[in-house]
Amino acid sequence: MKGICFTEPLFYAAVNGTKTQTRRIIKPQPQGCFVPIGQNTYQDGHYTNFKPKYQVGEKVYLKEPYRVHNCIYSYLAQDGKNICFAYTSMCNLDSCTVNLEFKTKKNMPQCYAQHFIEITAVRCERLQDISDEDCLKEGIQEQQWIDGADRDIFYVVRNMDCELCNTPQQAYAALIDKISGKGTFESNPYVWVYDFKLVKY
Repeated sequence: MKGICFTEPLFYAAVNGTKTQTRRIIKPQPQGCFVPIGQNTYQDGHYTNFKPKYQVGEKVYLKEPYRVHNCIYSYLAQDGKNICFAYTSMCNLDSCTVNLEFKTKKNMPQCYAQHFIEITAVRCERLQDISDEDCLKEGIQEQQWIDGADRDIFYVVRNMDCELCNTPQQAYAALIDKISGKGTFESNPYVWVYDFKLVKY
């Protein structure tokens, strides 16, 4: 089973169901024209074929920083080991007596996973083609700011250090630039768009 990584705020959003879509930049980027030639298969001007990493119906586990450690907050993994998680466990280095750093989420094996998603749809598009509706599916949330009789609406990512934005797309642009580097949204790369739902495994 393949895994997938999210930043901590977006991990929480996926687990609580407020994030149901993710965009992944296609690497390397297609050259020249980019056209579909089959189901979820595209070809660029150099006749290079591109397929998404995840397919419709595929189950994927969510990766998070972890450590093998037995305490009252640990989770019993499939292999019988006790695992603590940096994102979802109350166990942390400040409260725990064991001086054991969390391991990077990129290397977390599937047998330790406690959250799973199923891919429900896949498509390809340019990053700037994202709609306001899809921005909300990506985890952007509406926030109201009330000052006396005035009420303003802004868009943000909860628990993430991003500025308040006037539109969902502005908020998503700030988010993707924070994750993938400044100028990412402006460069308008091709991306795979994955819709997903939480499932049990």
